[in-house]
Amino acid sequence: MKRGMVFPLNILGQLYIPSGENERFWARARAGEFANETEPAQPAHCGRQAANVSRNQTTVTIRAAVVAMLESKRASNKSPRYVKSLSGYLNQFTRGRREMLVSEVDSAMLEQWFAGRDEMPATKATGINRLNTLFSFCRRRRWCLENPCDYLEKVTIDHRPPQFFTPDEVDTLIAICPSRSIPWLVLGLFCGLRPEAEVENMARENIDLENRRVKVVCEDAGGGKRRGVWRFVPIPDRAVELLKKHLGTKVCLSHSTVRRDRRELRNFVDRDWPADILRHTAASYWLALTGDVGKCATIFGNSPKVFSSHYNGLATPEDARKFFGLAPLPKSRARDSLFYV
Repeated sequence: MKRGMVFPLNILGQLYIPSGENERFWARARAGEFANETEPAQPAHCGRQAANVSRNQTTVTIRAAVVAMLESKRASNKSPRYVKSLSGYLNQFTRGRREMLVSEVDSAMLEQWFAGRDEMPATKATGINRLNTLFSFCRRRRWCLENPCDYLEKVTIDHRPPQFFTPDEVDTLIAICPSRSIPWLVLGLFCGLRPEAEVENMARENIDLENRRVKVVCEDAGGGKRRGVWRFVPIPDRAVELLKKHLGTKVCLSHSTVRRDRRELRNFVDRDWPADILRHTAASYWLALTGDVGKCATIFGNSPKVFSSHYNGLATPEDARKFFGLAPLPKSRARDSLFYV
């Protein structure tokens, strides 16, 4: 390149590298035609792009962007549960900002939003991910030049051992739980099904008490999973007996009924009740009893690495046998080699 050559920049302030159709433009640049110009001429299509972005930026509000983005998610076959969760969060964010233009939102505004919410790191990271979904969509539609979430500080999440119930607490929960919610409690506690995504959407015909297994169908397409993929989870003997006694034509009567009964159980045991404590309880005792990370990871729908890092060593084999209602082992045998259900 010749010293003193002036090269054009695109609308983002980056060096514009044209395709073959712009060879004549570059020939003019090499000849020095733009040396005395404060703003070098741009190729025609670059000017059209800038005009389109400028025009869209003046018309698209946050409310319109959220509506369009949610419709796009529905049209791309995202699960209703995912769309509902995304819509609920974005409705909170747009409160008081509905008529603000998408292009007016910057990283400082987002930092102020999160500072006012005072959330735990994991919750904040989820919120950033949801806002990133919105502004990535807006950028693809050319409603804004850049995604303000790209300039937010990355959140560091501390890894803490998951909480789980003791065998005595499990006995108490089963004793006081209303009969209508026993199936929800049992499938979470003993089979490790996810409370909302799997148990509350469980169809009665997927529970096979004769063969002692439950078919779990993936209803969410997030996390790289394909919707409709299933796995089979064994049902332990203790859970089979409880399901035979309490399982009706529906696994869960309604989401509101489950929430009400769960609130009563939480108040009675008087301890923290994280969202997945039932699943964490099942996973901890399954791994303590079998010692087989690969088998447990397959049953619970996790990778062996993730399963081992979360649950290895949390519970003892003795507590696991008490949890599953099995007789204590002789002192000469510290652990079963395999758990047959």
